[in-house]
Amino acid sequence: MAPWNKQLTLALEPGIDLLTLLINLGEQGVCDWRMIGRTLHVYNEGGFLATDRANGPAPVDLRLGRDIVEAPDDATLEDLSSAILIRGEGGLAVEVTNPSAATPWGRWETHQSQGGVSDTGTAALQRAVGERVQITRGVVLDAARWLPLVHYQPGDYVLAPGDQAAMQALRVRQITLGCDADGHVSRNLILNDRFLERDIKLARKAAGILTGGIGSGGSGGTPAPEPGGRTPAAPTGLVVDAVAYIDDQGFPQGRITATWSPVTADVNGVAIDVDSYELYGRENTPGGVWQQIAVVDGGDTTATYSPLRVNVEYAFKVRAVAA
Repeated sequence: MAPWNKQLTLALEPGIDLLTLLINLGEQGVCDWRMIGRTLHVYNEGGFLATDRANGPAPVDLRLGRDIVEAPDDATLEDLSSAILIRGEGGLAVEVTNPSAATPWGRWETHQSQGGVSDTGTAALQRAVGERVQITRGVVLDAARWLPLVHYQPGDYVLAPGDQAAMQALRVRQITLGCDADGHVSRNLILNDRFLERDIKLARKAAGILTGGIGSGGSGGTPAPEPGGRTPAAPTGLVVDAVAYIDDQGFPQGRITATWSPVTADVNGVAIDVDSYELYGRENTPGGVWQQIAVVDGGDTTATYSPLRVNVEYAFKVRAVAA
């Protein structure tokens, strides 16, 4: 069995049902899951439940006129931008342009606020969005060579005509079964739903999953904090994700994104308001000096920092600060 390839710190409200959590984790690209009878099976995302049936000596190739009778594509340019203004910490304001973006209306601008971003190297990692396409294919049952749920399952990769009609390896995102008034059964496939794919990839490294549930019998409100002058408890669940990028001078640099669980109580367990969080880092060597590298507001539990030297091991810690 393969080890888990992701570690997350989740804060869940009492009363959240398991199905809601599983759907959210699946949509975030954290894991794949399925039910076999009354047994839940959970897998690494893109692994066991992402069988590649688009390659090999006998690929599953869904062809128009044989397997597929309907092939609508749903595309949108509503989020298209050729220029984006990113505002970060410490008065940072940087504009990123996308010269390859389609410009049917000329220059199209958007704005994004990036909490924790304090240098242009980090901000330049963001990119303007492009066209999004959702591919839906109607499958015929009586003449098809390959049948859903028989020859392929949700999550598998199959060969199918893409949004430009060319055969592509596309992942089966959803299989829908229907029945009309005459009793005829229809089946539709959602292939490589890019409306969802892009959102998944942007949110895979998120600090946690927000499910928004509230347990019955209460309002979901947070108890009022006591007066200040007390020491907050230590943050828990610190997770640091590192990536490398090339800066505008052509040099490799490192960037980290740190996330942790919010602190809502002091060291004695009494409710408290946290004013800010301080993130510290150092090279992970004996005698290394800790340096404060980021400060975020008390309502934020994510901090980003760059540049860092590549191929160097670092250590990080975070603390909560209250008045």
